[in-house]
Amino acid sequence: MNRRSFLAVAAAAQLAAQTAAAGRSQFCFFSKHLPELKYDELGKWLHDAGFDGADLTVRPGGHVLPERSAEDLPRAVEAIRAHGVEVPMLTTELTSAADPNARPILSTAARLKIPYFKLGYWRYANDPVADV
Repeated sequence: MNRRSFLAVAAAAQLAAQTAAAGRSQFCFFSKHLPELKYDELGKWLHDAGFDGADLTVRPGGHVLPERSAEDLPRAVEAIRAHGVEVPMLTTELTSAADPNARPILSTAARLKIPYFKLGYWRYANDPVADV
């Protein structure tokens, strides 16, 4: 078993354990794939399609722009939740706590009780993992 396979299995096991502990998994949709929908339309579409939640994009070109997260994230979450759809996760481009958008995004998410967020990607000139 190589390192990548091990990490994939470990991540899947952790997710399964968290899902079992929560008692029920949430079936979430990555909002990146519906960029043209406004917040209310996104909530309605997700509800009608049978999704429990949204992985909401809070990044440049996403549903919520990072620099407007303190103002727009509460509006987005309220509109989506009004359709009975949760927002348990945000996808961001954050790669550093020093990012000026980190505190507004994460403190707003905490206030809205959004427990998870996805970091952005690190770009390497030479991939240090590929040689392992």
